[in-house]
Amino acid sequence: MLNNEKYFDNKIILKPWGYEYVIFRNKSKLSITLVNIKYKKSTSLHSHPQKKTGFIILNGNMQVQIGLYKNSIKNYSPLSRLVIRPGLFHSLRSISSKGTRALEIETPVRKNDLLRFRDNYGRKGKPYEKLSLRDLDKDDVVFKKPKRNNSKVYKFENIKITLKYIKNIIDLKNFKNNSTCAILDGGIFAKNNIPVLNYGEIVRIETVKKFLKFYSVKNKMLVLVASKL
Repeated sequence: MLNNEKYFDNKIILKPWGYEYVIFRNKSKLSITLVNIKYKKSTSLHSHPQKKTGFIILNGNMQVQIGLYKNSIKNYSPLSRLVIRPGLFHSLRSISSKGTRALEIETPVRKNDLLRFRDNYGRKGKPYEKLSLRDLDKDDVVFKKPKRNNSKVYKFENIKITLKYIKNIIDLKNFKNNSTCAILDGGIFAKNNIPVLNYGEIVRIETVKKFLKFYSVKNKMLVLVASKL
């Protein structure tokens, strides 16, 4: 059961820097983890050799190191977005007194795809936590897929999260161009079924709108849109 990815669903995974839990799953193709990092705490410097990961900062500011060297550290504020290729080492640190929350999007879903290079809590070389967990409470938010013609809306302080199926540019008319968009299923394709924007990508809504002027959605595309209230 521990090797089954669904083992981590509906559970809070306790970390020395805070906690996280799977807030959305699209089968084994993609999952979203809500990451909560305490003030001045940081994740290990780690990589995922096989999966692509991306982040949307929701609340608080984050310091992110990309690669092995500290001169690569940059600060990110709410609605900032990052996409990290497989194998690229990275570390996240909260620099906000109330802590920092972010959505982590992984494709495909592989919690055990983890290589820790350096860690402040003695976890260097150790695998993903499997025993430090508890069940979700009824107040913990979990994203649900919307019905085809409706939206699901969630709020995190001053950030609104919308899950919606779209099929053309008209379906995005109510979203501001600077909103952040993650593709959760489907994608935008050119002729001969060539993917232009596939699930797992995180971009500005403005970018999605530009692509939809020249390319098309195959069937329907499920998106997550994060915008400021």
